[in-house]
Amino acid sequence: MKICSLECVAVRSVLLAAAVMLPWQASAQGWWSPQPTIVTFDAPAGVGTIATGCTGQCGTFPTAIAIDGTIVGNTVNAQSISHGFLRSPSCKVYSVDPPGSTYTAVSDISLVGAITGYFSTATQTYRGFLRDPWGHYAVITVPGADKGTFPEYFSPVGHIAGHYSDDAGTHGFVVGLDGKIKTFSIASSTLTLPQGINERGTVAGYYSDGTTDHGFIRTASGQVTTFDPSGSAFTIVTGISGLGTVTGYYFDGVSQYHGFVRDAKGNFTTFDPPNSALTIPESINFQGTITGDFFDPNSTTGDQGFIRGTDGKLTVFSVPSTAPQNATSTAPAAVNVLGVVTGSYIDTSLQNHGFLRTTFPQHCGKGGNGNNDNDDWR
Repeated sequence: MKICSLECVAVRSVLLAAAVMLPWQASAQGWWSPQPTIVTFDAPAGVGTIATGCTGQCGTFPTAIAIDGTIVGNTVNAQSISHGFLRSPSCKVYSVDPPGSTYTAVSDISLVGAITGYFSTATQTYRGFLRDPWGHYAVITVPGADKGTFPEYFSPVGHIAGHYSDDAGTHGFVVGLDGKIKTFSIASSTLTLPQGINERGTVAGYYSDGTTDHGFIRTASGQVTTFDPSGSAFTIVTGISGLGTVTGYYFDGVSQYHGFVRDAKGNFTTFDPPNSALTIPESINFQGTITGDFFDPNSTTGDQGFIRGTDGKLTVFSVPSTAPQNATSTAPAAVNVLGVVTGSYIDTSLQNHGFLRTTFPQHCGKGGNGNNDNDDWR
């Protein structure tokens, strides 16, 4: 594994971003099929880890998906130790662990295949990392963050947003395209949690005022707007699109959690799949397509997945409850710019597995040599 400075890794990733988007949009023509299929998979470290006390907490947990179908996430064993993984478009799975890591949590993958997350070692608390598409690692540490640095989200052009903790509380930060770190907190907040960043450097997230949670948007220049949907007892933001559309969910103060969309002009739309008592949007892509999960108390199925298109149309889906998947709950985690969804599901043995919902054909077994050299487009 190679170490590169944060500025070095950031610049390499930004330069590659411009070369990837348009070729992939063009190559998608002719590949697309109108009928989505669900493909399931496991990262090797997530297989065979069932143990007493591991109810629903072990297995494979995808967290993000790139435009080419590369999936990243984490595998958790019976001792609750997490390690990162990358699943390539040819279905090859590789480990993602910074040098010396004893615990790795992969958060996101960029447009060009850079990966971010956080890790700890035997002697140091949580620090962030950035892994470029060539396998070089850089450490991300916010000065003074003695309780940890946690990068979480990429923008389409390579900014990173996350949070860090110190004795004063939890605060937000952004790593710019030059690799420099800027920190911020919402005024009068005890906790500031960025939940997404777009190509303009606009961050969306939520904060606590010590009593309840509210949404916020912070522009690259530092202008902050706070908000709550009408009737909200508390608001949780989960992402922002390229056009500035924000999604998340809120509690109505009575009995239900609703999904919402806030457009760039500040207009709110509330949405719920049919019969949902708990709607949790998890991810929004560049165009504004949203994926997440919901719970229908009248259904014998556990949590189900949904996709909400930019036209507001909701599509409900689940990993099959029949063999071999035997799914009892479906939890989408991310949607890429082509509408491909990844996430996890729980089976009847309480093991978590990864899934991919896609309209593109899979080409498993082509390319890949076990060391990530010359594998797929990387």
